[in-house]
Amino acid sequence: MESAATSSAPSNPQSGPEASSEAPKPATTEKALYGGQEMELDALFRTKKHKAKVDGKEMEVDYDELVKGYGHNTAANARMREAAELKKAAEAREKALYESIYGWKQNPVSAFEALEKLGIDVDSIAHERVLKKMQYEMMSPEQREAFDAKRELETYRQREKREAEERKQQELAQMQQKAVTDLEQGIVEYLGKSSGPVDPALVGRAVDEMISAMEYGQELSIEQAFQKAGQWFETESKSIFDRQLKALLAQGQVPKELAEIVRKADVDALRKKPPERKQAEATSQKPGSAKGIDDFFNDLDKRFVK
Repeated sequence: MESAATSSAPSNPQSGPEASSEAPKPATTEKALYGGQEMELDALFRTKKHKAKVDGKEMEVDYDELVKGYGHNTAANARMREAAELKKAAEAREKALYESIYGWKQNPVSAFEALEKLGIDVDSIAHERVLKKMQYEMMSPEQREAFDAKRELETYRQREKREAEERKQQELAQMQQKAVTDLEQGIVEYLGKSSGPVDPALVGRAVDEMISAMEYGQELSIEQAFQKAGQWFETESKSIFDRQLKALLAQGQVPKELAEIVRKADVDALRKKPPERKQAEATSQKPGSAKGIDDFFNDLDKRFVK
């Protein structure tokens, strides 16, 4: 590849007041020879493939990918440096806190100073502790023994209360889990006895009915819940179907399958109960023009067939 970069500079530069008053001319775009053709350097860089290492493998990428990759790497490196600095600062704070707390053993006064910085009245606490210690030392052996027994009993009661609360929470969680399992099992058994598929919305409504009954302290069996849910589902389904059918009719988009089902249903209903004919129509017909019931249904089928 033969390439020679050339840059043009303004010739015959002027000097003096006249030259300084003129606006500066834009620099001429640098060009280079590539394959015997003069091209702008920017276009040349975008045309050529550039070698780059990606995950240790050498690849050829175009100029835009090279610039884009550099931008991503720069941003990623900046985020990594920021994360490293934050981690380093957090570790430094943790180390300083540990050293400060550990130093209280050698210098207890520093602990009081730290508490005072937090707004804690250390003097009142220390004074109260000293009074309690003096009162304890002034007790007779019998009083001290009773005081120790009372304190130990209070500690035992607190521990027992805490353990009882923990047991209660565990038992409650187990009861809830068992109730959920029993409910799921009961619903599965109920659905297994029912014929045909069951809509998920119906099951969800039945569960909501049982939960609502429990919240009001009422007992509701699975069968009763599904009966209530069934009534709601039937009403809701009919309402949704009516709205959708009206919308389709208004838009003139009734499916052919649905129209055929309606037509057959109407024909079957008429076959079961033919329309009553008026006596006047029967007497007004000319001899030989009367039609049978089969002709009537044949004409009806023709009107429905498009």
